Amino acid sequence: LGLSVSADGNTIVGTNGNPFFGTPFRAFVWRPGAGVVVLEDLLVALGAPNAAGAGLSQAVEVSDDGKTIAVLSGQPPFGPFAGWVATLPDVATSYCTAKTNSQGCTPTITWSGTPSASSGAGFEIATSQVLPTSSGLLFYSTTGPDSKPFQGGFLCVAGKVTRTPGQNSGGSGACGGSFSIDFNAHVALGLDPALVGGATVWAQYWSRDPGSASTTNLTDAVEFTLWP
Repeated sequence: LGLSVSADGNTIVGTNGNPFFGTPFRAFVWRPGAGVVVLEDLLVALGAPNAAGAGLSQAVEVSDDGKTIAVLSGQPPFGPFAGWVATLPDVATSYCTAKTNSQGCTPTITWSGTPSASSGAGFEIATSQVLPTSSGLLFYSTTGPDSKPFQGGFLCVAGKVTRTPGQNSGGSGACGGSFSIDFNAHVALGLDPALVGGATVWAQYWSRDPGSASTTNLTDAVEFTLWP
């Protein structure tokens, strides 16, 4: 049962279950790319261990920006009841510095949807303003961020780096190429055991740029945490 919707319609909160039929009420949140997620499980995965076992039963209101949720704990009509306010972090944030390519364009990383360890689709990471018909790929780490000189730009991820399959940017014109990948679909392949609910990921696009001294280009980077 949905009880409240954010202004843009991209966050719905409410409650599932019925204790009279043996299934307790559990507060949920829905977002594109993640589907319906039990709010208590989400908060624990995002770093709020005090939510574990809190009995969050009804998400009754969400703010216009979809980040702040008013929640009740306790099972109606039995109680006892307590009020909670849960604040969700941004879905993702950008950081580090992109490298200007040989055509004078600076590719910037973007995203849409919600990162999820279980949905199988719906979180696209993309970049545009890259050279047309060039090869490239997204690489990522679950170790941490970085910002150290690399190939004339900056390497923005730390520790062990995992590369996704190569892509072709397509397009035409000086900076008419683009790359994109559905990261949730990549998670669903099961190739990386580190990609579980609650894991934080740092990711960056790399591509070929023959006119550059290093013959390569790098975007800025994105940080996000996988929903359960």
